[in-house]
Amino acid sequence: MTDYAFGVDISKYQFSEDGSKKPDFEKVKATCNFIAIRAGISWGYTDPWFRYSWDAVRGMPRMAYHVPYFGESAQRQMDNFFNIVEPVADWRYDRLVLDCEVQGSNSPAVITATTNKMLAICKARTGRYPIVYSRALWVNEHMRVKDMPKVDWWLAQYK
Repeated sequence: MTDYAFGVDISKYQFSEDGSKKPDFEKVKATCNFIAIRAGISWGYTDPWFRYSWDAVRGMPRMAYHVPYFGESAQRQMDNFFNIVEPVADWRYDRLVLDCEVQGSNSPAVITATTNKMLAICKARTGRYPIVYSRALWVNEHMRVKDMPKVDWWLAQYK
């Protein structure tokens, strides 16, 4: 066994296109320590199954995650994220996550600067930084961690 918490990541990709097949959220609640649900991407995309999934797992630790595009406006992207999650989140229990994995043609300096702006916006609105999600190799190649504030990290490890 492991000492690490077990959780799953849910987005529109776990649903059939017509919505007839959905995750078994009762099983998720019975077998997982937490769930991460994609809220949106950049400044204009909302995952169509976010609200359904979010409501279905009420009562367990939930994280709403957002995928930033680092060459886009941090403020505009965070406005989109908060437009999606603020009506349904409880900042005492729910956590926000920045899913940092899509570098595009952006340099580590741009990626770090955009991330820092997003972190500051989140802290100003909720009182805490979001969790930063990625893979250690990606972070080492594309971010300047020494130039970032102290945050909670969620680093994926794939088998």
